[in-house]
Amino acid sequence: MNKQKSVLVIGLGEVDMAIYEIFVESGKYNVYGYDVDKTKSINSILSIPAHINFVHIAFPCVDCKSFIS
Repeated sequence: MNKQKSVLVIGLGEVDMAIYEIFVESGKYNVYGYDVDKTKSINSILSIPAHINFVHIAFPCVDCKSFIS
């Protein structure tokens, strides 16, 4: 029996929401999305399973000029 792998995307800003959607559209993973901003979060922290195979974490870009250089 081949169990489907799970992915958790933490931080659902502009770029990472696209990453979340790519995983969902692939149909290959159970995908969960969480953001500290409750208006962006897809899953509540309590509904995310304890065992996740892959985690993608995004940090907000607060100083884009510094980040680019």
